[in-house]
Amino acid sequence: MSAFKEGVHWSMAGSPSAGNGALMRIAPIIVPHVAQPTLELWGDVALGAHLTHRDGMSTASCLAFAALLIEVMRMPLPPSGAWWIQRFVAILSVIEPLAHYQSRQAPIEFSGRLSTLITDYVIPALEQNLTVADACRKWHSGLTAWKRFLRCSTFWLVTAMTVNDFSSLACI
Repeated sequence: MSAFKEGVHWSMAGSPSAGNGALMRIAPIIVPHVAQPTLELWGDVALGAHLTHRDGMSTASCLAFAALLIEVMRMPLPPSGAWWIQRFVAILSVIEPLAHYQSRQAPIEFSGRLSTLITDYVIPALEQNLTVADACRKWHSGLTAWKRFLRCSTFWLVTAMTVNDFSSLACI
């Protein structure tokens, strides 16, 4: 936002980052579209993502997450645990850019698309029942940030799903 305030065109004002900050702010953007999703939903999501994170992967992830949330809110019952990541990857793999992302440090030597990273590393970790801490240690990832995020998001997701409160689930 500071770049925009300094006169940078809005389309270039976002940080060139594939971080998750834009994704964390997507749920409220879809609220006006829940009853009747239209093409404007996808424009709102893409613009909302792009304003802070000027990166194709970030925008594609936000679009896939928005599609996932809309789909979940229209279900009569919550989906299985495995459905969430499988559906996200299915949507993302169709819309993500062809850009290749590199792992930042060993032991993962990865170059490719996010859907491939999730399929090759995250899904197997889930299938092996690795804890978040163990997976992060294995990947040399941001253990502290992930633990905080997962404790909070897991609590709210389980709470919302337990009472079939899809409105709260969307806000999460």
